[in-house]
Amino acid sequence: MNKEKKAILEKGIFSTTDDVDYEGVTEIYNLLGHNVENLGRCFVKLNSSYKLWVPYLAIKLDDGTVKTKNGWENTLSEDKSTIFEVVGDMEKCDTKNVPDGDWHDVDRVIFMHIRDSFGMDRVKFLGIYSPSNLKTNNGVQTRTYKRIATEIKIKDLFPEK
Repeated sequence: MNKEKKAILEKGIFSTTDDVDYEGVTEIYNLLGHNVENLGRCFVKLNSSYKLWVPYLAIKLDDGTVKTKNGWENTLSEDKSTIFEVVGDMEKCDTKNVPDGDWHDVDRVIFMHIRDSFGMDRVKFLGIYSPSNLKTNNGVQTRTYKRIATEIKIKDLFPEK
């Protein structure tokens, strides 16, 4: 674990102001008191209040096409306050990443895979998002999540005892 991550754990807060890159969902899940080698999905329930979600940001190419990971089109508003999750053709989506339980039952602690200006994949803490809307149009489902916090106490993410 690098010194930046150690400092985050010592501070006890994930914040959007921290410039820390994470390796992915398995590392973040293990930082929260678990011990798994490969979680194998981007979504996991942490406790009765929160789910951890580490989606890939969809990339819009110059020709207008959208590049997705595993068929899920996740986009982020410019101000990072809203995430749109578009579930189009379920046959093309990797459904092993579908979360346990309803999509809207608890708030989500979100770290997102984002490409930087050099094309490198970085996983950053984006905040706490709450499910806010579900819309279906011509068989395409759009789920909307609104950011409700830009930081959270790490102790609040551990399983209840």
